[in-house]
Amino acid sequence: MTTPHLLLALLLLTGCTAAGRQSSSPPALLHFWATWCTVCIAEMKDFNAFAEGAIKRGVKVTAVAIEDEETQVKEAAEKLKLTLPIVVDSDDSYKSRYGVRSLPATIAIDQEGRVLEIYDSFKGEWVKTVSGSRAWADEGKASVLVEKLLNGR
Repeated sequence: MTTPHLLLALLLLTGCTAAGRQSSSPPALLHFWATWCTVCIAEMKDFNAFAEGAIKRGVKVTAVAIEDEETQVKEAAEKLKLTLPIVVDSDDSYKSRYGVRSLPATIAIDQEGRVLEIYDSFKGEWVKTVSGSRAWADEGKASVLVEKLLNGR
């Protein structure tokens, strides 16, 4: 796993910087997690498998580790055999930009840089950020999110 400077990494992976979208690019998912978050660790293998499929369909997926040191993230990624792109939000710029307050959290960004509303089955409402563990291994439910991203709605 390589973790280049966060701003450059996320610009290259998603077309976004902390200031917002810099160019027209494929839709993106930012998945916020931490090595100390037991729920995050429990779902990361399934999220990684989901991410591989989403990436093949044209969605840029990046795991954003927060409140962690790079060495901790690297060790966790190796232990979990994660293959998706991972960056470390060392200055909390992305956590702040997207209002992440609990983990895990997933942000969907369309081709125009807009944060999409996503149906949160736990809350029973449309929200900007999906917080908490998800059934990433459930291909039907996960594919709804990918379709929404690819279709821009």
